[in-house]
Order: sequence, then C-alpha cells, then structure tokens
Amino acid sequence: MVVNLSKILQQKADVLQSLRERTKNYLARFGYSQKAMAAAVGISETYLSDFLNGRRNMSPIPFAKIEHVLSLSSTQRKLQFYTGGNSGARMANLQSKGNTVKGQVKFNKIAAIEQTHAEFSNILERKLEV
Repeated sequence: MVVNLSKILQQKADVLQSLRERTKNYLARFGYSQKAMAAAVGISETYLSDFLNGRRNMSPIPFAKIEHVLSLSSTQRKLQFYTGGNSGARMANLQSKGNTVKGQVKFNKIAAIEQTHAEFSNILERKLEV
C-alpha cells in the first residue's frame, strides 16, 4: 500500500482553510469578537487570531471545540456567548422594562413580606385540598 503524503497534507490544509473561512463567516454573521470566540473555545485570543490569519495551524482539541461551537443551535449559541447583564437585579425587584410590576415585594417592609407569605400559604393550602 502506497501512501501519498502530499495528498494527505493537501487535504489537511484544505480542512484547516475551510475551518478558517467558516469561523470568519460565523464571527461576521453573528457579530461576535475573536476574544469571545476564543473564550468560548478555551484558547487564547492570540492563538485564534494567528489561526484565522493563516500564521498557525490548529491542534486537534481546539479544532474540535471550534467545530462544536460552529454547529450550535441559536439557543445554545446564545448561552455559549452569554456575558451576563442586569437581569438579576430586575428579577429581584420584579421589574419589567424599568417599571414596577404589580405585586412587587418591598424587602424593607415587614408587613409586605408577611402578606406575601400569607398569600403563598393560602395558595399551597388550596393545592393540597385538590
């Protein structure tokens, strides 16, 4: 059996070039930075930048991780690149678009907490009766 080394090397180069182009298109299409992609894959930004500019090849593990990120669904992609926000504070204060939601608990007023606790107790009792 004769192995054509030049053909194998050409196939490897073609696969790496394909991954470069797909990654560049992915970043441009969804508006993510190279820094965000590098963090999602778990490699340095310099390593990713060198790969995308053709100055370096990609080892198998980061290659597989980039392939995985490129194949994520939209929901998974959003979770992969999620950087946080102010949703925690909004949830604690029960606000929607900056406006107080009816039934908001005032944490500094004992009466409101006791009233809310009583309402939850009533709801639980009704559920247990059924």
